Amino acid sequence: MAIPYDATLWEYVGIEPIGMKEMRNLTYDRLHTNGQKALYPTFVNCGEHPYAEGDTVLMAIRFRAKQKTRVNLVPQDGMMVDKYLNVKGF
Repeated sequence: MAIPYDATLWEYVGIEPIGMKEMRNLTYDRLHTNGQKALYPTFVNCGEHPYAEGDTVLMAIRFRAKQKTRVNLVPQDGMMVDKYLNVKGF
């Protein structure tokens, strides 16, 4: 998924992989060439490690407000891929 945000209002602090078990964290906080910031929370299961399943919290994403503002962060293009490479959008 992608979470675009205004870097003048927000600072990305970190991500806590709560329900991601032993997955590899490939999260990337990117500054695009057009000046737009976006966070790409990405976790990959390498090998036969435990995987996410059921109804659970997957992660906690932390931002710090640089000034008083409303929270208007909207995730885009989210998807999960199972071990058979079937895509589940959300």
